[in-house]
Amino acid sequence: MLNIFNNITGDDLRRMRVARRKTTVQVAKALSVTRQTYENWENDITQPKINQFIVLCTYHCIDFSSIFSQIRGANVDNNETEKETQ
Repeated sequence: MLNIFNNITGDDLRRMRVARRKTTVQVAKALSVTRQTYENWENDITQPKINQFIVLCTYHCIDFSSIFSQIRGANVDNNETEKETQ
């Protein structure tokens, strides 16, 4: 299973939030999650679901098309590996 969050850390989430001068409460409210849930993401305790991640990128005005390109590339690599092992 592909984990798109391998390269995204809680520190990254914190930097995005601080750059916009938002509190954890403000970001959590915008994402329709609790403050505690959002803080768990920033503290690397849990990770957002893909739909939450997309909303988070949109909220922070981040172009996530490059992330999806990486996913497509990883899927191609995984498919090639599977073919080689058969």
